Amino acid sequence: MDVGYGGTIQRHLDKLVPGKFHGLYMMANKSAFDWSKTSTTEVRGCFVAMVDESPNGISPMLENSFILEKMLSADDEQLLYYGKDGDPQFRELQAYVGAGSNVSQ
Repeated sequence: MDVGYGGTIQRHLDKLVPGKFHGLYMMANKSAFDWSKTSTTEVRGCFVAMVDESPNGISPMLENSFILEKMLSADDEQLLYYGKDGDPQFRELQAYVGAGSNVSQ
C-alpha cells in the first residue's frame, strides 16, 4: 500500500520490469485509473478512489495529501538516485528538516 495517489512509481516499474505491478493506494486519482485501463496492471484506492482533482470534486484527504504524506513518512534521508558505482545518493537531512517549522502552534 502506498500513500501516493497518482501511480507514478507503478507506471515506471511497469516500463522497467516485466510482470504486473498492481497498486493499492490510500487515495487513487482518476488519472491513475485512466492509465491502468491501458496497461496490464490494476490500480485501487482504499479510502478514496477515482477522485476528480478539480476544486469542486476534490477529497479532503487528497486536498491535504502533502500533510498526510509527511505524517506517515519515515524520519530518514530521502533517496535521490543511485550513482554510477551503485552507491545511493541521499538528500541531506538538514535540507528539509524544519520545512514545516513555520507552522503556528
